[in-house]
Amino acid sequence: MPTDKSVLVLAETQGIERVVQRDPRLQHDFHALLTAELADTAGWDLLVRVAEEFGDREARREFKQRHREELEHVLFVRKVVERFVKRELQDGPMPVTYL
Repeated sequence: MPTDKSVLVLAETQGIERVVQRDPRLQHDFHALLTAELADTAGWDLLVRVAEEFGDREARREFKQRHREELEHVLFVRKVVERFVKRELQDGPMPVTYL
């Protein structure tokens, strides 16, 4: 049975796909967004480890929550980028620039 969260993620993904289909240049924006989200996730992970090392349980708890949120962002953006790549590969031969 789908959860409220999974229904929202599905609706958000479908909404993004509709927007991207109107402007294929957005595909490149999502690649850049994925890079930014990966950097954010790494930063929060670092803060969690530093807070843990210094024994600051409250900061660790807060940083860990932000880290979990960033992981969700990464997963979402990664799924969108994955769909772009699959669609590109299905639409035609791989451009020479990819080789």
